[in-house]
Amino acid sequence: MTIMLLAACQFMLAACFHEDMPPAPVERVQVGDPLPAMELLMNDSTWVTTESLRGRWVVLVLFSVKCGDCRRALPEVQRFYDRQPLNDSTAVLAVSRAEGDSLVAPFWHELSLTFPYSAQTDDHIYRLFADRIVPRIYIANPQGFVVHTFDDTHMPSAELLLDAIK
Repeated sequence: MTIMLLAACQFMLAACFHEDMPPAPVERVQVGDPLPAMELLMNDSTWVTTESLRGRWVVLVLFSVKCGDCRRALPEVQRFYDRQPLNDSTAVLAVSRAEGDSLVAPFWHELSLTFPYSAQTDDHIYRLFADRIVPRIYIANPQGFVVHTFDDTHMPSAELLLDAIK
């Protein structure tokens, strides 16, 4: 009787814990997928589209100013950006998740970041890629296909980013 009661309690507790666990994140863009169609107004007032990125390596960072992991990852992206030759072979850009320029600009200044960003007031662009978790980094080849992805569990160093685009 005691064993049956313990087994029943274990089953009920497991069911309760399972209900409280969030579902796994939805990954809408994975290695091998094309970059989704998008238009981004950048902080320098230029427009970037998926089509305008063709022919270049793309390092796309999705971030939030409220994210501690983003604070650690973005300086590595900056180190990568600083080591890039001044040509059109690689595009490095960041996209905020539902945070406008009034939040992003001071954050960018505080971290001494100089690579381009697009301050999005909603999460439309972010949701083209996933439903949660930042930072996310996508590397696409010149043909526009994603060849590497990174998230908060495995953030790349500047050196790893350099190796990824070789």
